[in-house]
Amino acid sequence: MTREATVTTLLRTIGEQMWSDFNQCVLPHAAQLGEDREEIVRACLRRYLPSRYGVSTGFVFDSNGTISRQIDVVIYDTLECPVFHTAGGKRFFPCEGVVCVGEVKSRLKSVRDAIGAFEALQTVKKLDRTASDKNLTKRDGRPLEPHSNHLDQIFSFVFVVSQCLTEENMRAALIAHLRDFPRHEWPNVIFAFDNYLLTFACPHGYCPNPMHAWGISVIEGIERHELLTHFVQKVAQAVVVTSTASFSYWDYLDAESLPKATIYPFDSGSPLYADLPKHMRTPIPDQ
Repeated sequence: MTREATVTTLLRTIGEQMWSDFNQCVLPHAAQLGEDREEIVRACLRRYLPSRYGVSTGFVFDSNGTISRQIDVVIYDTLECPVFHTAGGKRFFPCEGVVCVGEVKSRLKSVRDAIGAFEALQTVKKLDRTASDKNLTKRDGRPLEPHSNHLDQIFSFVFVVSQCLTEENMRAALIAHLRDFPRHEWPNVIFAFDNYLLTFACPHGYCPNPMHAWGISVIEGIERHELLTHFVQKVAQAVVVTSTASFSYWDYLDAESLPKATIYPFDSGSPLYADLPKHMRTPIPDQ
């Protein structure tokens, strides 16, 4: 007899496989510092996110010339976001096309380290996605409003692979950070692998929307694969709903960087303007 493929059973099966894959890759390297742990997380996200979205690492910047710190995970819309490669393999992403960023930590055992991870994400959250109020969303053509609309904000997360603060101490670290900064700069999710997922509490339940938050939600005490599934679902949901805008070279180039051009009117080489075909003559402004 064929087993019924309900959404619940499919998600459970995917979650179990996801946890098995991730567990096999991550735990043997949990104590190893450097880029390995970050690439493992990036590879996991690539596998479960829509193919339209690229997952990389690098710096995010805006049209004002402000650049974030180097970020472990940068998720971007490949149809809207060009990637700029520089010497040494560094990558730079214009913030209009970035939809999610994350910091990956092998261990996070102090409040100070946790706040440091939040601050790294905040360097992205502070960027001007509006290009000085000129950017319009690709989805519906309205102005981007990241200061008030959570769908216009770049989603952010902290992923801790191994040793982490207790849930209580992580809440304390997050509160200490939140009280000093506006809501649109808050991190959205903190995930301690195999331990807990921390996000916000909204009127209809737990959700990562900081604009409607009235508290902090903690998910723990459930099966390990379900916890990982919740994390990936939150990232995937945010990625597909976060607004993007087209990158504009014109807005990013300052006037001093534009080349000086010499202009030659069509009639400059003709002794008589009347000799030019009508379609080449300079249009006469309406009176």
